[in-house]
Amino acid sequence: MKKTKIKSEMLDKVNYMCRCYMDRIARSSLYYDFVIDYERFRDVLVNAFENVPILHARFVDNHINPYWLVSDDYTVDDLFTLIETDNMEAEVDRVLCEGIELDSVVQYKTTVVTDGKTSWLITRWNHMIMDGGGFSQLIVDIFYNYNEYVKTGVIPGKYNKGQRSFELVYSDMSPEKAKKAKKQFASTARREKLSLPFSKKGEGEDKVYFVRAALDKEIFDKARLVGKRYGATVNDILSAAYIDAFRKLTGYNKKLTLSCAIDLRRHMKESLRTIGYTNYVAFMPCTVERISDNILETLEMVVKSNKENKKDEFMGLHGLPLLKIAYSTMVYAQAEFIVKLFYSNANLALSTMGAVGVDYVKFGNRGPVDAYSAGAVKNKPCSLTTAVTINGHLRLTMCINATEKDKEMVESFFELMKESVIEMAKFAE
Repeated sequence: MKKTKIKSEMLDKVNYMCRCYMDRIARSSLYYDFVIDYERFRDVLVNAFENVPILHARFVDNHINPYWLVSDDYTVDDLFTLIETDNMEAEVDRVLCEGIELDSVVQYKTTVVTDGKTSWLITRWNHMIMDGGGFSQLIVDIFYNYNEYVKTGVIPGKYNKGQRSFELVYSDMSPEKAKKAKKQFASTARREKLSLPFSKKGEGEDKVYFVRAALDKEIFDKARLVGKRYGATVNDILSAAYIDAFRKLTGYNKKLTLSCAIDLRRHMKESLRTIGYTNYVAFMPCTVERISDNILETLEMVVKSNKENKKDEFMGLHGLPLLKIAYSTMVYAQAEFIVKLFYSNANLALSTMGAVGVDYVKFGNRGPVDAYSAGAVKNKPCSLTTAVTINGHLRLTMCINATEKDKEMVESFFELMKESVIEMAKFAE
């Protein structure tokens, strides 16, 4: 029987190219203070796989024009795992550190970890098929189908069947603006030498760690209140805290650029209703000329830099036309080689994913009470700090392939980030 092929989109290929910097797998974990209905949720996951073929497609790199090959050679055990344990923390960390093999027949895996009283719902997926925004779309659809299943006994199978092409980012622009956007050839990627002070090669054995930190709502609310006085967004506040923590950790106080993730869906309106689960993430540079020992001065510099970025009507779109030329005019192996010459994976990066939509991930009328999300496991010196909020509480994470000493350094860095937010919050009083 002939197997179905799915086109490998340009940003799928870009994420594949990054395999030398990271493991390509994104992670999400939601904590519920009860035992979730994992049997019916598993039924809905099976239905999702039946309706969204990319979830069970294997990436085929033929060096000329890679593609996804849809496979039916998967079982329920490939996409869903239940772990019953008395040691929740260790099991959750172990699962979050696991990847998905490049030749896997499934690109999306769900694990429920329970101690018989509470539950963690953990999802790992291949970033090549979708980013955090795509995952948010999909998990909301999964929960909609789950709750309808509970109410009616029937899974409606309602999922987004839209296109995955990056070119949809231009679809809501006027013809004149779209034409101009498609000529933004200059890449904003910068090759930065600065990085967190990771150990050097040979100074210890590297392994995968999932590092996390938490800050309570009361303090973060005060920091946000202070931020409003400066016109600062949550991303601005966290960028300032990151930069301030970097100064405290390393002693460096000169010019610094932090790469901040942005969602290109910001350029879309009507087409948001029809796009499929895919990638629309890019990065913008937040640059400060110096790092002050006053957190509010650093915040002002961050706000100024990001406001300048936002004046650019094509923010995040720079370089996409150049990538298109490379991937559309050369065989894949050649394109990857050329793209790597100007592509840079950031050493210092922050992804502020916003608030968890608790109302959209409820089992009945009960939602999660805690959450952590993380990007791919990065190979040092590259690193990515991911931030989410849930019910107003701040959660920070980093996945790294590094030594135990490096893990301790990242834990110290997160404590310093928290300290910087707390310093900011004091000015609310």
